[in-house]
Amino acid sequence: MIVEGSEADATLLLNTLSRGGYEVIHAIVDTPTAMRAALESQDWDIIMFEHPMPQFSAPVALALAKELRPNVPFIIVSGEIDFNLVVSMMQGGARDYIQKGS
Repeated sequence: MIVEGSEADATLLLNTLSRGGYEVIHAIVDTPTAMRAALESQDWDIIMFEHPMPQFSAPVALALAKELRPNVPFIIVSGEIDFNLVVSMMQGGARDYIQKGS
């Protein structure tokens, strides 16, 4: 699952994963309601959250993921993020952080 507010960024991420040899079956969501519905509708191998999103924060998304699918890895993808937020998210259960461009 990709939690992303930009269709272009989601497409870039999907293309990167495909070039890496992954077969990607995905849903793109951009609100807590849509994320909840996607988490309740099927199992996911990974949740990738694009930070920042204007209407949806990483801590809220992580809490929702931990509530409904606690064993699914939650990965933060960001171009810019406060280091303290990354540390807090990792302590709260996020599995990893990937900086855009890496």
